[in-house]
Amino acid sequence: MTVFLPAPQRLRSGFVVLEPELEEEYLARPANVSNTPIITGPGIAEIKPHTEKQIRQAHRQLATELATSRGRKYKAALIVTYRPVGRTTGDGTPVEVYATAYRPNAQRPTSAPLPEYLRGPWWDLSTVHVPRTIGVNLADRSVFGAAAERAVRTRFGQFLEQPPHRRSRAVTTPPYKSPNEPGSDIEWTEIAEMYAELARSTNDEFLAELANELATPG
Repeated sequence: MTVFLPAPQRLRSGFVVLEPELEEEYLARPANVSNTPIITGPGIAEIKPHTEKQIRQAHRQLATELATSRGRKYKAALIVTYRPVGRTTGDGTPVEVYATAYRPNAQRPTSAPLPEYLRGPWWDLSTVHVPRTIGVNLADRSVFGAAAERAVRTRFGQFLEQPPHRRSRAVTTPPYKSPNEPGSDIEWTEIAEMYAELARSTNDEFLAELANELATPG
């Protein structure tokens, strides 16, 4: 479904132009896939195509977001990637979705993928279908990215609800968030921590007990 548009040499004022997605080869499926580590929270994530350039971009964005989080402490930061794996059908375009933890000490080469990410462990979030047609906001310059982001974000929320994570309705990012809006592509919370904070501020024994129950793996 990816749309490639010719890049005009000159633009007349008053015209709104979609920036084309430059064709870049998707990386192969991650070699080190395991779904056993529990994803903690609260956390943030960036959604990107599973390519060298975009993994580097996600790394830089997360570094900036964590550095400017205004005192909010995140327990997790992830890069969530997608790669098309089949032809577009009536159900849409199938894409595999993966996630890996942000590595603050990863090297930052300019012309190669970050080796720490390629060798490191990834979660496999399975396959979702990107809709064949969507309403595109002209501010969303990445056409396929605008289409894929909602489906990938929804799948991430479903993944958090499954064992061993068991974080029901943890994702707090609006489903229709534009890829060009400021802030992380995905943000999720830890429900147990929310109730624990309420318990500390109100001295409510019931909330404290509820927080302990939610913090205990089911």
